[in-house]
Amino acid sequence: MRYLLVVLLYAGVVFADGQKKQPPQQEGGNKQDLKAENKALKEEIKRLKGEIESLKAENSALKKAAGLKKVSGCITVFEEKKGIGVVNLGSAAGLKGGEILNVMRDGRRIGKMRVVTVFDENVSNAKLIEGRAETGDDVEVWVRRLPGLEQRLAALEREVAALRKQIERLVEVLSGLKLSKEKEEAPEPPKDAEKPVVATVTMVVPRDDVVVLDVGSENGVKKGDIFEVYREGKPIAKLVIQAVIERMSRALILEKTLLPRRGDRAVRMKR
Repeated sequence: MRYLLVVLLYAGVVFADGQKKQPPQQEGGNKQDLKAENKALKEEIKRLKGEIESLKAENSALKKAAGLKKVSGCITVFEEKKGIGVVNLGSAAGLKGGEILNVMRDGRRIGKMRVVTVFDENVSNAKLIEGRAETGDDVEVWVRRLPGLEQRLAALEREVAALRKQIERLVEVLSGLKLSKEKEEAPEPPKDAEKPVVATVTMVVPRDDVVVLDVGSENGVKKGDIFEVYREGKPIAKLVIQAVIERMSRALILEKTLLPRRGDRAVRMKR
């Protein structure tokens, strides 16, 4: 009898231990199921993101095929009360009034703006028509490209490269040439030889007998030089230089058969 009681007590203890161990096994199974489900969701999210990128790439390709290009800039100033901002894009980017700008922040579109006025090559203003915007936000717009421009530029680059090669060959040929010893060199003019100076009358003040010429100290003109004025190949007046600056001189009419006028030709006489 005592032996039977011991056996029953032992069996009860084993059964109780088995009941206690079952819940942890069930809990471990739930954790594994959650991990598997989480992994599956992450893979699905990754797949969807891949599809989104594919759609974006396809959209971009279609726009390019349609002769469009994406131009990016930013909002330099934005007045929240008026909903108007200034962007650093203009005519140089092909922007025109009425164009729709996408307002971007952290790679996501948060609003839209319509171009009101294109001020110059790099400045325009635009009004917020959807979403939100603030100073510093990026803007993007698809603008129409000039048809065949890229192909033409590529062709020009090829032409330039070909011309450079031709120039290199010519330089090689020229470097190999030597002047013949029998060829006489032209004698150099004396260093003190006076160069002819030809000028054009740019202004006439008849009341003061003053004439302004378009030559000056850069052309070797000096105060006291005498110029003779010609019209249709005939001399009509003589001038004496009174004042000289770099590219202009003032002269006084010494004698005349006709009053000089704008456009007449004047030649410095030998000293």
